[in-house]
Amino acid sequence: MALRPRLRRWPQQLWSYFRAPDVSWARKGLMVLGALYLFTPLDLIPDALPLIGWLDDVGVLALIAMWLWKDVERHASAPVAVRS
Repeated sequence: MALRPRLRRWPQQLWSYFRAPDVSWARKGLMVLGALYLFTPLDLIPDALPLIGWLDDVGVLALIAMWLWKDVERHASAPVAVRS
């Protein structure tokens, strides 16, 4: 599938993912904590060490982005239960 249509749907899919009751709070919380890690001054490797300190932030960002992308795509492609 082309990347551009997937990127256009991404905000709607992400919103649906976070509002879905079938997605556990633990999954949602891990993503929020991962995002907070990037914006807090606490790091595994301090940013005062040039390059090395930034690499842990880049690594965390890459892991969160990859995991979130796959999880949201899987959630969006899952069949929707019919409610009566």
